[in-house]
Amino acid sequence: MMDIFEGFIKKIEYEINQKRKILSDIENQIVFLVQEKEKLKQNYTQIENEEYSEPMLIQMKINSLIKIMDKISSIDQKLEDLEKKADKIRMEIKEKNAEKKAIKKEQEKLRKLEEKDQLKKETQLADEAFNRKH
Repeated sequence: MMDIFEGFIKKIEYEINQKRKILSDIENQIVFLVQEKEKLKQNYTQIENEEYSEPMLIQMKINSLIKIMDKISSIDQKLEDLEKKADKIRMEIKEKNAEKKAIKKEQEKLRKLEEKDQLKKETQLADEAFNRKH
């Protein structure tokens, strides 16, 4: 009976490790996107501070700023999606840990019952042996 529990526990631990790897990948993507966003903000500030007098250059500046804002907006959306995914995976990991804990608790309960039964058998054998001698 214990081997079945150990099998379930190992399976759950494997699933938890897989989810942790996925979570780590997502967190790495988030870090990369945040860095990318910061670079875009710096670029935006730099372009925004540039002064132009010619209409064509002013229009190019505005177009560049709009493109940067679009990229930042896109990154924000990706970050939001990744955060939702990460939160979902964290919740799945919590659920798997709770499942593992419940199995371990049941395993311990059965182990104690088996020990109790074994002790009863040993006591019964000792009583029988004592009764035969007397």
